[in-house]
Amino acid sequence: MDLSQKEIDEFLNLYQGLLLYARNKKRASNKVSSDNLIPKKDWSKLRDIVVDNRSIIDEYIKDNPYNLKDRELSIVRQWKNGICSNFFITKFEKEYTHMYDNESGKSYGVLSLNDPIYKFINYTPSYVRTFLLPFKGRVVYDGLLNTNNVFFSGSTSKSIMSMYKKSIAKYGLITSFDQKINETSDEDLLKFYLKTKDSAEMFYDEIEDIIVKNPSLEYIFHKEIGRIHSRKIKSKLKSNGVKGSFAVLTETIVASASNKADLKKRIEEVVPNEKRDWIYVFNI
Repeated sequence: MDLSQKEIDEFLNLYQGLLLYARNKKRASNKVSSDNLIPKKDWSKLRDIVVDNRSIIDEYIKDNPYNLKDRELSIVRQWKNGICSNFFITKFEKEYTHMYDNESGKSYGVLSLNDPIYKFINYTPSYVRTFLLPFKGRVVYDGLLNTNNVFFSGSTSKSIMSMYKKSIAKYGLITSFDQKINETSDEDLLKFYLKTKDSAEMFYDEIEDIIVKNPSLEYIFHKEIGRIHSRKIKSKLKSNGVKGSFAVLTETIVASASNKADLKKRIEEVVPNEKRDWIYVFNI
């Protein structure tokens, strides 16, 4: 759910108050503006002070120089858990901008403030530094996106996107700091990695690691590879008017029949028992 204008104003007022406090603690460079309203160009310096000295948040809450209400102080207190990092912006959705944190291997669904993030970032993946903060059960950024106009090669972009997709498969998209993260099982991860021929190639190392760690899942690998290859096989058979039930082992039809019951018998006749779980069956 998008932030309302009232919520955006509240967040910016609270955040700017914290930055003003950090400046007034005289930990900031003399070059930082002394105006009550902090220019955006100074936010980065003050943000770094807060990030590097999270105890300032405790001091701010204790001093409460702007007479914030308990509800507002509670919001600011949660910012101690904020994440300041280098992110890859990987996807724009109507509600969220997807930001992948390579350091943690997790992806966050971030809400925009006054202007959609895509107005500042024209392509994905893009490399930015920002501060993600919890706000009313959602994830926002602090209004500052430090970019360096780096353009990635095709292979680098592909690698970044594969890491992002892996994080989505493993942890899901994190849209709240309170969100309970349940790591995806190896079985479901394996199926995700084997979703298409391209993804199987992209996640070759991850697939191998899972099978080495858990050999009992090898049958999923072979069955999913059979499913991938069956698309082309099925298309060719259909184009020739062929009908029936077919059993595929990796990329080869090993049995066929006019119906599933007969196909099951044929599989038992020709496929070793230990490999029957590897079979992918399709019908035309």
